[in-house]
Amino acid sequence: MNVLELPFDVYQRYKITEEVINILRSPGQKFKILDAGGHPGLINEFLPEDNTFIVDKLECHIPNFQKADILDLPFEDGSFDIVTSLDVLEHIPPENREKFLGELWRVSKDYILIAAPFDDSKVAQADRILFEFIKLKLGYENHFLVEHISNGLPNKENTLSFISALGADMFFIPNGKLSHWLPMMMILNYLDIHPQFKRLANLINSFYNENYYRTDNCEPCYRYTIVASKKVLPQPTISEVRKLISSDNKDSYLDFSLVLTLVELFNIDLLNERQKLIFQLERAIRNLENDRDKWRKHAEDLMATRMYWVYERLNKIRDIFRK
Repeated sequence: MNVLELPFDVYQRYKITEEVINILRSPGQKFKILDAGGHPGLINEFLPEDNTFIVDKLECHIPNFQKADILDLPFEDGSFDIVTSLDVLEHIPPENREKFLGELWRVSKDYILIAAPFDDSKVAQADRILFEFIKLKLGYENHFLVEHISNGLPNKENTLSFISALGADMFFIPNGKLSHWLPMMMILNYLDIHPQFKRLANLINSFYNENYYRTDNCEPCYRYTIVASKKVLPQPTISEVRKLISSDNKDSYLDFSLVLTLVELFNIDLLNERQKLIFQLERAIRNLENDRDKWRKHAEDLMATRMYWVYERLNKIRDIFRK
């Protein structure tokens, strides 16, 4: 798998997780990692040298996968060096979120990493805009965004307070610059309108992930990645992690107008192809109508002949004899 071709939103959260874990590890150290709600197992692609496990309610045919309820993890206390959960917390009903966080903490020996969009007016507006855009352009309601809206996004301060009360030393990193996230999500969902755009979507993701991911770890952001440790984090480690935060500068500005224009041109081509098909169908219908008119005229001519008149009378005589 070429991870650069992953949807940029997916790449963002797994790439920042990979980078943080590599900072946390000692030279040569390999971690035992659990990704809770990690279907379809992408963490394996970002941390191939570690011993990674996946647990999810969705079936997944990969090594080290276990189907289970993430609110009741089937593991002993401290079973994993690191437990991650990326963009899962917002899909859990509010009344179960603390239970979920407690389960992650319980089965972790050293660290938990939680990435999620948190309750913020700008983030909520971005979710709503994307939801309405998909509904309008593609004609369906995105079930992930439905859960965001119906559940309500988790509160960041409450989440940090709960984890802190467990005894954690914490820091958090912004991830997914909001001014980039929304137009990119709209573009990529727009390209879902037809399978022929898949290659273009892969190229856009690859280009973005390779060249602009580094500018996306700044506020205002779509999500935060929370890193919680069961031990006091050394200052050098915190300093290294802070280097992952990007400065918000004009050099990171992306002009999406050209991409949107290109998408519209593709859409026009698609409409032209469909129009050609409509013309072909209309021509076929006209040909069938002409054939129908010819056979109707032929039938009328036949009925006007004396032979047809005799045939009809013979049929009536036959019916009389049958009766």
